[in-house]
Amino acid sequence: MLRVAPSDAGRARGAAIGVFFLAGFGSCWLWLGMANTGRDTGAGALLIGLPMLAMVALASRLVTQAGRLPQPTFERSTARFFWLVNAVQWIAIGVAAVGLAARGMADAIPAAVAAIVGLHFFPLAWLFRAPVEYATGAAMLVVAALFREHFVPVLFLSGSILWATALWQLGASMRALYRAEKSVLVRGQA
Repeated sequence: MLRVAPSDAGRARGAAIGVFFLAGFGSCWLWLGMANTGRDTGAGALLIGLPMLAMVALASRLVTQAGRLPQPTFERSTARFFWLVNAVQWIAIGVAAVGLAARGMADAIPAAVAAIVGLHFFPLAWLFRAPVEYATGAAMLVVAALFREHFVPVLFLSGSILWATALWQLGASMRALYRAEKSVLVRGQA
């Protein structure tokens, strides 16, 4: 299996695509945290929804801009590995949720999910050569360990970690896009 080639155009596009997942799932965690505080979630939906939409809109623009540049080939085995990691993650989440609920430990489900999500970032960080995802995975594991019996902080902190990673990835995408466009201009002048 080949890891994703580290061209700037590929990094720009890949990091921006990652923002869709990070912003979306981060928003879900944050909204669940807000919903479990017992407060009105109308204003909270705006506080969560507007930044999410802004991140997704910017990521969409970056994907489009990067898509105009020559892209590295994406090996079929790389795609299979990505989907395998995610399938294992979702199966593990389902098993953990059902198992904990059956034992009357539903409050521990968010921490278990945060730990599983955190673990899934490690192979993805390797696959996509994205060191920030190692930090994301480690932070999710720390949150899961520290707050395993207090699910509301797990929800808010996990969402915040995913949003922070989304913002980091937006910056990484913009920097890579700048480098890619600059190299295309330099090659065009030669």
